[in-house]
Amino acid sequence: MENQIYLIKIGNAEINLKILYEDNHIIVVEKPVNIPSQGDKTGDIDMLAIVKQYIKEKYNKPGNVYLGLVHRLDRPVGGVMVFAKTSKAAARLSEQVREKVFKKNYLVIVNGKFEKNKGTLQDYLLKNEKTNMITHVNDKKNVYELAQERLDIIFKEFDNIYISFSGGKDSGVLLNLCLDYMRKHQIKRKIGLFHMDYEVQYKMTIEYIDRIIEQNKDLLEVYRVCLPFRVATCTSMYQSFWRPWEAEKKELWVRSMPKGAMTINDFPDFNPQWWDYDFQLYFTQWLHRKKEATRTCCLVGIRTQESFNRWRCIFQNPKTILYHKYIWTCKLQNDVYNAYPIYDWKTTDIWVANGKFKWDYNNLYNLYYKAGVSLERQRVASPFIGEAIESLALYKAIDPDTWGKMIGRINGVNFSSIYGSTHAMARQKIKLPEGYTWKKFMYFLLSTLPEKTRNGYLRRLDVSIRFWRTKGGCLDDEVIQKLIDAKIPIEVGDKSNYRTHKHPVRMEYQDDIDIPEFRELPSYKRMCICILRNDHACKYMGFSPTKEEISRKNRIMETYKNIWR
Repeated sequence: MENQIYLIKIGNAEINLKILYEDNHIIVVEKPVNIPSQGDKTGDIDMLAIVKQYIKEKYNKPGNVYLGLVHRLDRPVGGVMVFAKTSKAAARLSEQVREKVFKKNYLVIVNGKFEKNKGTLQDYLLKNEKTNMITHVNDKKNVYELAQERLDIIFKEFDNIYISFSGGKDSGVLLNLCLDYMRKHQIKRKIGLFHMDYEVQYKMTIEYIDRIIEQNKDLLEVYRVCLPFRVATCTSMYQSFWRPWEAEKKELWVRSMPKGAMTINDFPDFNPQWWDYDFQLYFTQWLHRKKEATRTCCLVGIRTQESFNRWRCIFQNPKTILYHKYIWTCKLQNDVYNAYPIYDWKTTDIWVANGKFKWDYNNLYNLYYKAGVSLERQRVASPFIGEAIESLALYKAIDPDTWGKMIGRINGVNFSSIYGSTHAMARQKIKLPEGYTWKKFMYFLLSTLPEKTRNGYLRRLDVSIRFWRTKGGCLDDEVIQKLIDAKIPIEVGDKSNYRTHKHPVRMEYQDDIDIPEFRELPSYKRMCICILRNDHACKYMGFSPTKEEISRKNRIMETYKNIWR
């Protein structure tokens, strides 16, 4: 069947669906402009729903109709779309998309005439969350010029400014931007440099920090903090955290405390139960009070390109917590804000700026480059968190002196450096031992753990089981249909309390679920992966902060809320 048009009615809407090709496995249709490929926050009728309705009516199918979304076209774009009518076809077509077997041709209507027949057009897009529409912005300004405009606002509006400086490439560029800006505009006041020293750091990172501080004494007030806050670690089944600069373990310190460092003596309110991120919040408030500031701004060098969490940090903030509706700001408390002046920079922009302006940077990145680490994966971060475990072996090669001391400092470091990229820590395809189910294997793994660690996992598992039984996780139609096809008992709700087009799905924990969306679903296999990775917070399971963690953060905020009165 080819090139047939069907009138589809959904609610009060009528849509002419043009079918270009259809067989038992796939259906090819023409998507009109201004119709989304799948449901979104607008609630407008989408192509997935239209084609589903066609199949339901044409073939008199009861209940939910399966239709696999293989690829997408942007809402303003019209053109050909391919859908899968079976899960097997969806899997094969999705693989073809991943391997770039699909060939896509785009026809663009332009106004005017290009100066050249070939070239690269670089522009920036802005998403309107209310309408879910994308528009281009600042077509004549590059990221450097936009950052300068943001600094104009920051230095005019805030009397207390400081930079959260890690010694990495992003915070380094942000610091250099500010220093150049201050010298260019002859700004006489100083800005703060806040550095949380984690004791175990690359020598080159320490050298870079020392260098930056020494070269810019005229513009910087330095807050170099050495405190025994709790820092997450995924190197040990026995320990979920470690403490840098712990007084009781001074003989095991990797290095001596730097001169002029701020210690517990400088922060009498310090709570030993605080994690490093708890102290970051406290410091902002502490500095605001110390400076008797009218308005405080903490500059943070995060970029949305780095991760989804960082993208969410910028674009999912409600307007009520922005400073004058600037999307690159976030209100912490009255008159206290975070700002992200380089949020729209790409990794290449960072290195172009370093080269063009001859800025000093952490020479560790030169070694990363020589070792073949891609620009996107080069990190100067805590080497003990889950995301960095695979790089521990590189730490051993780059900084052997520090490595030798680190083995005796942090439990499980040597094991993680050897097996961190293998199936022993679930970094490759995990294998189920013969004669075991995943549930049985999970309880075996738990039996090998210390009681405190084991109970921590069991508490999180219990919370997750109850959540999926009572509230349910939000899944899209495609995943729901795959569960139905796999004959997994589920209960699909109509609406969710979350801002999403997905449906809440209640279900029991499964032993394993063999579909590509495995990580979205509750299974004992995923718990096994968490245990093998020493993922004490069960981030791989998609856990949000616990009530205890949320309560602790709220207590910190409550303790220091009087600062602004």
